[in-house]
Amino acid sequence: MLKLYTSYIENLKQYICFTYNANIINYDNLNYINLLPSNILAGYYCLLAETSLLNNDEASYIKYLKLSLKTNEKNRNLISVLLDNFQEENKNEKPKSEFDILADTIKNNIKLLINSGNIIQAKEVLNEYILINPNDSDIENLKNLL
Repeated sequence: MLKLYTSYIENLKQYICFTYNANIINYDNLNYINLLPSNILAGYYCLLAETSLLNNDEASYIKYLKLSLKTNEKNRNLISVLLDNFQEENKNEKPKSEFDILADTIKNNIKLLINSGNIIQAKEVLNEYILINPNDSDIENLKNLL
């Protein structure tokens, strides 16, 4: 069912792009969105859900799946499978410790410094980070960015 859903999403994305004006198909433009047929609108919400999942926005993923279900009750089994799969995937992930969250923040800040051209500051922060967490596997990648 998940393979079929993936194929459906890809085909629906192409269908919507070819059939409807991009200015009309915009979630912020609710006046036009609600004019879509219920099966297309339900699929559109599924597209938004998949985009949210790719952007790691889990709350929006669930929100759009609920909107899809509300729009077209025929999708009840599909939405149920998607939510069960989502819960199963997230159940297996360990919650990050506070140290891991801070480490990710520091590494992202180093990347931002590099991208903004502050190489000297990025090296300083990286050297301080190496003193705190010398066994991090991302250190070599960060060094290569410098």
